[in-house]
Amino acid sequence: MDKKRKGTYSLKKQLIWLVMIGYFSLLVLLVVFDCYSLLVYWNQRKQSTLEGFNKCITAIDESMAAAEDLIRESCIENQNFETLAANQDEFSIYSSAYFFSKQMNSKMLSRTKLKGIVLFYEYGESCRYSFHNMLDFDKKIYLKETVLEKMQEPGYDNGWFLIQLEEDFFAARLYEKKGAAVVGIISLNKFDFDIQEYTLTETEISIIDTHQTIKEKSDNSLVYQETIAGLDVIFQMKVKNDFWSQLPVMQVLPLLVTAFSVAFVIFLQFFLRKQLLKPLYDLTDTMNQIGNGQWDIKVRGETKILEFQEVQDTLYTMVEEIKRLKVESYEEKLDKQKAQMQYLQLQLKPHFFLNCLKSLNALTIEKSYEKMQNLIFSISAHLRYLLQSDNQVIKVREEVVYVQNYMDLQNTISYRKVSCEMQIAPEVMECTIPALAIQTFVENSFKYAKLNEGETKLRLTIKAIFLHTEQEGFIDLTVSDNGEGYSDEILEILNSRQLRDVRGMGIGIINLKKRCFLLYGDSAECFFHNQKGAVSELIIPCNKEQGL
Repeated sequence: MDKKRKGTYSLKKQLIWLVMIGYFSLLVLLVVFDCYSLLVYWNQRKQSTLEGFNKCITAIDESMAAAEDLIRESCIENQNFETLAANQDEFSIYSSAYFFSKQMNSKMLSRTKLKGIVLFYEYGESCRYSFHNMLDFDKKIYLKETVLEKMQEPGYDNGWFLIQLEEDFFAARLYEKKGAAVVGIISLNKFDFDIQEYTLTETEISIIDTHQTIKEKSDNSLVYQETIAGLDVIFQMKVKNDFWSQLPVMQVLPLLVTAFSVAFVIFLQFFLRKQLLKPLYDLTDTMNQIGNGQWDIKVRGETKILEFQEVQDTLYTMVEEIKRLKVESYEEKLDKQKAQMQYLQLQLKPHFFLNCLKSLNALTIEKSYEKMQNLIFSISAHLRYLLQSDNQVIKVREEVVYVQNYMDLQNTISYRKVSCEMQIAPEVMECTIPALAIQTFVENSFKYAKLNEGETKLRLTIKAIFLHTEQEGFIDLTVSDNGEGYSDEILEILNSRQLRDVRGMGIGIINLKKRCFLLYGDSAECFFHNQKGAVSELIIPCNKEQGL
């Protein structure tokens, strides 16, 4: 025994050395890969940030070019603008201002980079303006007044000037001629794209009039800046340098794998000892006890090693073989009974649903939409009842609710009027009965009961009482109607012990008798007779088990 343990320990030692050598080789590769992937990601991020910055500069240049083009196309040699500049009669000024503003609005809508246009005439006394909807009313008024103040500054000539509104910066292109002026306004720090899609982090855009070194590091940030041609300002973009906090998942994952690997090495020896040596010791000890005649013993502990699990399972199977064969034989018998029960239940369901579909088709042809809706709701409740559980028995109170829904369904789809009186004893409400037991009798009466002369309405009576005996209690279920009753031939077949189908009566009752026989054996009794109509009676043991 000691030699075997020494040999097992030696095998473990060799395995540990092999694992450690392989792991450290892998660890070196992981570290190299992590460093390389971080370097590539950092270069890609810098390139993306620079691309975003250049896109901002390009957007500003294009906006300024659009403003220049608009003023050049609309003001130079434009008759309406010339009329406004000449400050002619009031009617000419009004009509020229109207048509000129309409032309400018149309051109501005086709140039989405422009944020607004302001037209001044009568030497600044009157104006018209148009801005995109992105600006609120107060900002529009502020921009108009700022432009007017700029025009009134002594010595100011046509050209570009800067307007700051809170955190927003605008550039205005002024073209003035005598008594009229046109101003095109663009944004310098609001763009039609998200700059953070390029920088991947917090980005601050500002317009300054001081010069700084491009890409100067300040407050752990990268600063990009460039002078805007035509304006004495610098466009500056400050990107927060939070490299580690913004690492994507695909970059963080290799780092986590590497860190986990280091922790894995520390616990590797403990893991092997627990999963290799201890299971081997437990298995050997169990085999020794079995050799001493202790057949009820099981292998102690659990292991995740497949080979040990297979050995333990094989040993356990050998020890439990006789018990397992007995249990297997009994379970096989139960499985056959369960399969037969399920088959008998399935025989009941298509019979009912086909009738529902036929009725629904008839209502569709008649366009009886309200009845169709009620029928669909009733069918939904019916299906919900059948599909809630695989149980073969349910409580009486649940079957009663289901039968009431079935009666409502029949009253909705059938021309035949029917009423139902239920006399259910409170002490049987929690007892269990075969699924669809009451419904089978009710459906049989509804379909086959022929009313006596003078009767116009089918009346059903459902009774459920508790029968006391010395050994156990029974449920007595009775469903009766006011029809002509069963024929003598059918009564003879229904009351016989032979479980065969009854021609003209469907398969519901026969299936119910088969299910009762499988569930209760000889303890279940079915009786059928006539008493002012057909009477169907079922007596079964009262078991208070869990239903649906």
